[in-house]
Amino acid sequence: MSKNSHSADYMAARVQTIHTVARASGWELHTSNAELMVESSVFFYVFDTQSNWCWSCSIPKTMFFEISVQTNDLTAEQAAASLQAKISDCVGKPVGPDQQWESELAIHLVAYVTKTETYRQTQRATRAPHFGVLHYSKTRVIRPFALKGSDRFLLPAATVLEYANEVISVDSRRHPEWVA
Repeated sequence: MSKNSHSADYMAARVQTIHTVARASGWELHTSNAELMVESSVFFYVFDTQSNWCWSCSIPKTMFFEISVQTNDLTAEQAAASLQAKISDCVGKPVGPDQQWESELAIHLVAYVTKTETYRQTQRATRAPHFGVLHYSKTRVIRPFALKGSDRFLLPAATVLEYANEVISVDSRRHPEWVA
């Protein structure tokens, strides 16, 4: 057996493991680039509070940092406004391979989160490679939060939703004008 055959077998087994873990964690995966799933990644979870729409993605760390450099010229305000508009546009769209909006949303997420205090507190995603973004669609506010976990797998859906609900609860007390 050739070395290439072993590599292909390893990657196929790794992708299958990732799919199995994700399904067991409450996620339905629609993989666009399976070859990217074997790398250490940064994970995003987006939750729209009005529609209860939830979406997730993983971005290999090397790509994450490349996108961060490419979008570095955006101000924090520009990145936030752009992401808010993109989330509003994406809510409810079908997911799956070859959905261009998913790649675009991922780029907007990187551009936004790398300009936040949340990102700085995670020491550039090294202490917590999982980021949630709440979208308070009625007030057009987006709110990041970080979650600890492995840089290899999505967090369980129930865990992400639990954290999102905790953040919403805190925001309801501290910033009721966001949650309105």
